[in-house]
Amino acid sequence: MPPTPRSGSRWAISPHWRHHPLGWLPSSLTSIEGRPSLPRYHIGGESQDLPAMAAEPVHGHGLVPRWQETTTSDEAVPLSAAVDNWAEESNGRIEARTFAFDDDLPPDAVGDALVSVGLESAQGVTTGLGACSPPQAWRSVAALVGAAHDAPVGDVEALAHRCSWYSFAGSTAWFDRIAWDIGLAVVSPDRRRLAVLAASDTD
Repeated sequence: MPPTPRSGSRWAISPHWRHHPLGWLPSSLTSIEGRPSLPRYHIGGESQDLPAMAAEPVHGHGLVPRWQETTTSDEAVPLSAAVDNWAEESNGRIEARTFAFDDDLPPDAVGDALVSVGLESAQGVTTGLGACSPPQAWRSVAALVGAAHDAPVGDVEALAHRCSWYSFAGSTAWFDRIAWDIGLAVVSPDRRRLAVLAASDTD
């Protein structure tokens, strides 16, 4: 006879888990989450590494197709969900927007596009853009890649790997460069949609 599951694991596989805000997530880490570092506790308190994002510099310029902003409240809320507390509980600021292009957005035009669409956080970013990947990103992934709000986590993961990811954290004067900085630009597989999440916090 198999061992009886502990109370925590029983709850995790129970029908009640579906109603929890994190209930759509699998019980194990996905490839887009990587291996996040855990806080370390010691006699003097707690410590944790600040997140680092390795990015390959993107050089050059390209023609930016005609575009229009498509940000709605239904998009902005989940886009910024991962960093809402930076503004609500601290001194942070957030910029979360989406854009649609009439033609394909070339990889070498992404930096120019961030400036062209008028992002406050990206003015001057053409010198600080780098290609990154989903495992180096934070949360709000489903909204960044344009997945439906009720999409299974496997679909979100697959779509995230098909998108092109760019980082511009800390590359302009909009970022405080003191505590936490996030600057993510995600281009859809058809290269017609650009989603941006930028956030900066001072403490």
